[in-house]
Amino acid sequence: MAATVEIHVYTAGPVDEGAETGIAFLSIDSGDFDLGTRQANKIVAGTRSYEKWIKAVVGATPPANWLNDFHIWGDGAVMANTTLFIGFTAAWANPTNDTSDVAVGDFTAYVVGAKGNWHTAGGGDANLVNPGDATKYCVLQLAVGAGHPGGSWTQEAIFYDYTEA
Repeated sequence: MAATVEIHVYTAGPVDEGAETGIAFLSIDSGDFDLGTRQANKIVAGTRSYEKWIKAVVGATPPANWLNDFHIWGDGAVMANTTLFIGFTAAWANPTNDTSDVAVGDFTAYVVGAKGNWHTAGGGDANLVNPGDATKYCVLQLAVGAGHPGGSWTQEAIFYDYTEA
């Protein structure tokens, strides 16, 4: 049987906000994804969102042996006048809406043929074996240019894969 994998968001502390079905880039540090939270905490043009610190976590069904080699990518584009930054780290720091020290790579560079190495054996990252085992952090931050017209940011699909043995 295939392992279950969940995406968890971490807020200041760190506090594991649990399995998420979506990630909202907000002007506050929150794992909430509901419409009310998104509408009340928009990112002002010319500023940045709070970082989103996420991990892939083994769910209730563990792998037969292990999971590793997690990669992440998108379609190579984001909404005009925005930049989505990405980075990876094992070391925790509370999320900030200042320029991230971790999320410094341009997410549009990570596409099917050039996926980001989120958690890999080749990078020395441990295999995930048991429920609750997690990858290192993937940190995302949205920068909204001064020329952005305001309002909602176009939904972005973020893909990930991994090897299961």
